Amino acid sequence: ERLVKKQKNRIKALNAEKEKLHGTIETMAHEASEVKEIARKLVADLHQQKKNAQSQLQSEMDAVKADMEQLKSHHQNDKSTLLKEKEELRKNMEKEHYAIEESKTLM
Repeated sequence: ERLVKKQKNRIKALNAEKEKLHGTIETMAHEASEVKEIARKLVADLHQQKKNAQSQLQSEMDAVKADMEQLKSHHQNDKSTLLKEKEELRKNMEKEHYAIEESKTLM
């Protein structure tokens, strides 16, 4: 009888341990679910940050491209102006040269 009582106590202890383990497993499953949700939110946040960064980078690249086109246009205008001025100077020098030559022949 003493052996039977001891066996019953062991069974009770094992059942108590079993219940404790079930509780631990449920707690761990709940915590794992929370961790999974946090990870999902972090991944979604990272994707959004990446999307925002790409959008910002594209905007900055577009602005740089527009600036480059504007600089290119200004450069082309400056170049055209300088070429016109150069041609005018060449014509004026030519006129002066002919005027000098003509005045020499008149002397």
